[in-house]
Order: sequence, then C-alpha cells, then structure tokens
Amino acid sequence: DEDISKQLEKSFKKAGVNIMTNASVESVDTSGKGCVVTVKTAKGEEKIECDVVLSAAGIVANIENIGLEEVGIVVDKGRILVNEYYQTNIPGYYAIGDVVPGPALAHVASAEGIICVEKIAGHHPEPLNYGNIPGCTYCSPEIASVGMTEKAAKEAGYEIKVGKLPGLAGFRFASIPEIETHFGCKPGYLGPIGMLASVRMVVDREVAVMADWICGANVEDFHITGVNWGRDLPEPETVADLRNVVAGDPAPGGQGVLAIERGIEIGHIFYLGTKYSQAMYATFLDVNGKPQFMEMGCYGIGITRLPAAAIEQNHDERGIIWPDALAPFTVVLCPISPDRFADVKTAADSLYAEFTALGVDVILDDRGERPGAMFADWELIGVPHRITLGDRGIKEGLVEYQHRRDTAATSIALGEVVALVRERLKV
Repeated sequence: DEDISKQLEKSFKKAGVNIMTNASVESVDTSGKGCVVTVKTAKGEEKIECDVVLSAAGIVANIENIGLEEVGIVVDKGRILVNEYYQTNIPGYYAIGDVVPGPALAHVASAEGIICVEKIAGHHPEPLNYGNIPGCTYCSPEIASVGMTEKAAKEAGYEIKVGKLPGLAGFRFASIPEIETHFGCKPGYLGPIGMLASVRMVVDREVAVMADWICGANVEDFHITGVNWGRDLPEPETVADLRNVVAGDPAPGGQGVLAIERGIEIGHIFYLGTKYSQAMYATFLDVNGKPQFMEMGCYGIGITRLPAAAIEQNHDERGIIWPDALAPFTVVLCPISPDRFADVKTAADSLYAEFTALGVDVILDDRGERPGAMFADWELIGVPHRITLGDRGIKEGLVEYQHRRDTAATSIALGEVVALVRERLKV
C-alpha cells in the first residue's frame, strides 16, 4: 500500500536506514578492506562502501531426499502439488506449509493444517481463501496486510472512497505486543470493555446510536452481548463518518433498504456568493436605498452527457430509443420500392411536406433499401416514430405506423396518420 510504504520509509530514514527502490546490484568488490557495492538506479550507477553485505535469496522448500520420488508424489518448481484440501496425488499423503505453493508464513501453514486435519477426520471444511490471510513484512515496525491495496481494488473495478480523519495524522498500526498490552488479548476478540490501558476510540455514527450491540470480550473465544453506551462504557468521545453504506443497508427513513446505482451528472449548480460581484462592484439598492453586492450563482448543462444519459436509459438489443425531445429526427418515412411504384413515392413526398409544414423533424429514406435492412438501420438510430408506405397498402389507403418501443406495426388510414403522430407529439 502506497500510504503504508511512505510511513515505513519515514520510519527507516529516521532510524538511519536508506531505502533504494527500482535499483539493482551490479557488482560487489571485496578485494580491499570492507566492501564496495555498485548499484544501478534510474539516475545512473552509485558506489556504496560498507563493512558487510547481506543478500536475501528468498525461501526454498527443503524436499530433497525425503522419499517423494519413491512414493511418486508430484513436485513442480520445488513445491509439492496438492489440491484445495492439501491432498497430494497419492492417497493418504498430505502436505502443508512452505513445501506447497502459497505464502511461506507460519500462520498460513497453521490455517492449512486445520483444514487438512478436518478433511482427514471426515469433516467438510471450506477451502482456504488466501486473500483473507494477513501477509507480513518482518521489519520494525512490523507491517501486516489483508486483501487488496487501494490501488489494486480500484484497478479491479471496485469503488473505493478513502478519507483522512482530522486529528489522526501520523497514526500507525499497532503491533501484536502493543495490542496484547492494551487489550490483554490477541486480535480477533478485542472490545472496548475491560481494556488494560487507555485507547482513544473513534466511533462510526451508526455505532454511536446503536443499543444492545455485541463486541469482543478481550478473552479468546468470548464476546459480550447487550452492550450499551453510557452504561457499560462511556459515551464515545469522537464520532465520525467512517463507514460507507452498502446495498442492503436499511434506508434512513426506516422503510425498505438501500440500493446503489450508477448515475451520470448532466448538470450542476454552483453558489458563487459575492466573490465576483465584489470584484466587478456589481451592486443593487436594497429597501433602504443602500447598495448591496449581488449574490451570484451559475449553472451548467452537459450537452454531450445528455444524449449519453438518454441512450443509457432508453435502448434495447436493436439500438437506441430516442425520447421525442432529443431525437435527431422525430419521424422517419420508409417508402418501399418508391422507384417502382409512383403512388408510394407521391404519398411519401406528400407526408414529408405535411410534417415539415407542421415543424416536425422528419426524414424521408429514399435510398431504395430492402425493408429488412431499412428497418434495422432506423431501429439502430432510434427515430421514435416510423411510417412505412408500401404499394399494396397505398392502394387500400393504408400505411403502417410503429413507435420504436412497439413490438409490431399498426395499419392506419393514410389520411389519419399525421393526426395520430401530432397527437402523440402534442403539436
């Protein structure tokens, strides 16, 4: 985590330890007194004189000469291959800890061992989620981490809100010995009642108003129920907004639960006060005839965001469904084979002229496309009202009308279709 790394770097520098990241050791010269180490960094090469060089080569599992080959247990890259319950490929043989793939940490091996023994005993344990196992950096102060870093969570698509609480600058995570000194217990059963040493409590707003709640008893495997502020422990000194709501939380009004949905900002309003009116000396006379600076505000409309929001809320598998007010064209006329049927072309031209005279945004598709391709194009574009004119229908005095949301077209008299559209458009 970047914040923890910065705090750790400050701690090291204070202790006189110089940290060089993104660097590589090119050579170590031990021919003279002490050592001269050549380090390559982004700024170039740097020589460091020292008495001793310590090299961390990592951990290699010691699985040589223990009979794995004779038994036939499969090994890959120096580790014994096991399933989620730590069974090897040979029945009756299990492996945990540093000799299997995974973090080489003692508490990880302990968790693996519990699952392994429960499986052998015939129980049905849940496989270990390594993402829930703390990782450790054995330095001073010690560093532990669980789950994703803030950066990794954001890259994975999670919405992360990070804030800094006033008055807590420079805090650090407590070590296990410090926790035991203050609480008398290891993490997992900690609580605010019966602490051995004073700890400043920062309480979330929701917790501050809870009654009969449960907390750790500062004794392993025990919790306390029915806890209340003011009776079992003092009222919280510091109350802050620490927890973000999540989907399913009770609604503030007590009716229903919260749902979290994505939104898009299409407009905003800003209060400017008298900042600019004072600079421009823009005043008005109040009821007493005295000049006062104007209270100002401004607003903005996201012209490009409006259509994006409209499309997001109005579409289907075939394309856009424009609202009438935003559609690039409100009506599309689709004559079928107008080059072959003069009556179809004449009727289409007449409807086009009539809609234009009414101020309706109308477009006439005179490309001569096949009906299927033509309809697919206009469904994709999303023009809300479509009128189809065909030779057979025109001879019967009929056209087909279909709104973009309709599943099928409706036959309507040629002389009534304009009135129908006008009624729907309120023009």
